[in-house]
Amino acid sequence: MTRYLKRQISDSIEMVRTCEHRREKLLLAFVSAVLSAGALRMLASLGVALLPTDSWASGLAHQAMELSGLHFTLAVAIAAVGGAASLFNELRDDMTRFTVPNALGHMLIAQFAGLLVFLLVVNSGQLVPLSLAAGGLAGWGGGKVITIINDAVWRRIGVT
Repeated sequence: MTRYLKRQISDSIEMVRTCEHRREKLLLAFVSAVLSAGALRMLASLGVALLPTDSWASGLAHQAMELSGLHFTLAVAIAAVGGAASLFNELRDDMTRFTVPNALGHMLIAQFAGLLVFLLVVNSGQLVPLSLAAGGLAGWGGGKVITIINDAVWRRIGVT
């Protein structure tokens, strides 16, 4: 490991240890992760019930509902870690931007992006650990990842 990387890691650990809002941030991350995971499960079940059965979106909703409890939990948990890291990074500079609805929305978007990427990577034939890593990165990227996927889908079907 290089000296620079060691220094970055030790600086990050020190910032977490000395953060005066550490407990509140961790509680917020946990509560919002649990709430948004439940919302995603409900959204997938609504997709199964309401979307046309021959649509691509319906297929993803079915796959999300068919995931074992362990795989679903791992996918949304790793995306939540990515989303929490992204949120904490944003709040590190300016804690006055903190609001509960913003934090909950941030986490829901991160978990949606992570679960979506997890399903796409698993469908491409990759192993679950690689799919989980991709889901975590998508959790960090949040809305940007969803925009990239949206643009790719629209290009693929020839709309744009």
